[in-house]
Amino acid sequence: MSNQQNARKPQVSSPRATGESQKPKTWLYVLGGCGCAIVVVMLMGVGLLFFVLFRISDPQAVRGALNRTRSQNNMKIVTIGNMNYLNTYQRYPASYSTDSQGRPLLSWRVHLLPFLEHQDLYDQFHLDEPWDSPHNRTLIPLMPDVYQSPLSQAGEGMTVYLGNAVEGGTFEKPTMATSLSMAGYKPRSITDGEANTIHVVEVNDNHAVTWTQPADFDPPFDSDIASWLRLDGNQNYQAAMVNGALIRESADDRERLKGWLTRDGGEVIGPQYAP
Repeated sequence: MSNQQNARKPQVSSPRATGESQKPKTWLYVLGGCGCAIVVVMLMGVGLLFFVLFRISDPQAVRGALNRTRSQNNMKIVTIGNMNYLNTYQRYPASYSTDSQGRPLLSWRVHLLPFLEHQDLYDQFHLDEPWDSPHNRTLIPLMPDVYQSPLSQAGEGMTVYLGNAVEGGTFEKPTMATSLSMAGYKPRSITDGEANTIHVVEVNDNHAVTWTQPADFDPPFDSDIASWLRLDGNQNYQAAMVNGALIRESADDRERLKGWLTRDGGEVIGPQYAP
């Protein structure tokens, strides 16, 4: 009888057995909690990454930055061409060439072609004819890429890279009236220093000119000079100095801008070179 009672007695798990049976559930709970935390952290990280990428990799902002850099490179190449011209003729180029009567013919941009590896194009020009003669007009569409700003939407053959031709600037009328003379100023006339004097500026499309045309940056100082310049969203303009250095500065400081433009004004200006 006792044996039958014992046989019918239900099996009760020991505390140890119960603990062992609950241990897997405890670990699953812990792992589940960690998993949720990891997922949350990952989601936060992904969200932060997307935020950063959106801010940094905004297509329009990136495109604008790249185009500014390309434009700076163009101006750098142009100023190097001017320095090579100087090494050859011991003078910087004048704003344009003239005929025997002193009438303007072709821009300095044309006469710089041999120093920009475009001798073949230079040889096609009729140097004794004006920029808009029937023959020379046919060469306008052949403007080299170095004169084409990626920031500009100006028409074919139009450039926004203008020489600094303000009063006391770095491009002036030729000193000799002959079509083959491009004699400009000598380096010693830049008493403010070549690193402190603007040589080439980038203007906005409203002031773009035909690249062969004898036309440059020459607004009067008593006018709104900055209205000529290409300004970014922060009202900054960019320009190349005589020595090839690049600057990117605020157009709000008009006196500082005027100081950059004169080669012998005696201004003491600390450079803020472009990044």
